Amino acid sequence: MRLHHHRKKKGFTLVEVVISLLVLTIGIVGVIALLPVCLRAGKQATDMTQAAFFAQDKLEELKRDGYDALPSVPEEGSCSNSVFSYKVEVGGVIDPPGNLKEVKVTISWGEGNKNYEKDFTTLITKY
Repeated sequence: MRLHHHRKKKGFTLVEVVISLLVLTIGIVGVIALLPVCLRAGKQATDMTQAAFFAQDKLEELKRDGYDALPSVPEEGSCSNSVFSYKVEVGGVIDPPGNLKEVKVTISWGEGNKNYEKDFTTLITKY
């Protein structure tokens, strides 16, 4: 009696191919679903960085003009980019001799139907 030896065939079965395609598809759909979230986070980071630059420019301008030129009432305006606007508020005198004031610059901007605001504060001395 002769025994028949079956040789193993190399390759993948149809079930293995279908399962691997299913796993691959789920992974790709997951990555695609994250794309809008990443883009939105990138846009928010860009806007926050621009707001910080505008605030820094305004604070440096106020420091350059000096203690005596600080506005006595809140001052508002738009930044070089029409999307961003600023508001400058000078707080009361911090130290008793009256040589130090707190200055707050608020940068505001809108994106779609949302509005954002970020405050930046510094101290300006008389000398």
